[in-house]
Amino acid sequence: MGFDKTHILFRGQTFLTNAIDLMRDYTNDIVISSNTNLTTDLSVYADEIQNIGPMGGIYTCLKKIKHSKALIMAADMPLINHKIIDSLIINTDKNSEISIFKAQNRLQMLVGMYDQKILTLLDKQIAQKDYKLNHLLDKTQHQIIDAKQFEDKFININSPDEWHKLKEEYGL
Repeated sequence: MGFDKTHILFRGQTFLTNAIDLMRDYTNDIVISSNTNLTTDLSVYADEIQNIGPMGGIYTCLKKIKHSKALIMAADMPLINHKIIDSLIINTDKNSEISIFKAQNRLQMLVGMYDQKILTLLDKQIAQKDYKLNHLLDKTQHQIIDAKQFEDKFININSPDEWHKLKEEYGL
């Protein structure tokens, strides 16, 4: 986008505030991974390993959380809502190391439950310079949850065009 997406206003609040408000309904152990300066009362950590994409953020958060599992959500997915998170929590098997959705014929790796048990696998994958999150699935006990009923909510804003399209669709 060329700027910090967390400050984009959507439905009267920033992407960051929207994500935090949603997560607060599920946990008080909220950890934010960001490589920019954010103003919040929550713990914000720069990626321990820089420039490896979302894997760096997930890796950092898994190392910082107080619990064994993390509910992961990208802040630049402003349409993720309680129904989606509830579905994730209800459908996550307690033995699963990674639980994610499949929507829009794609694995949605940026909304999911991740277990700290995968940190060793992440270390190995990072050492091999393999930064693709979906490659973890072959090495973990995972589950993929069908999200057909939420297809239109898995919009990740990565470009000005995507942002303009979202604004047009929602009349902003």
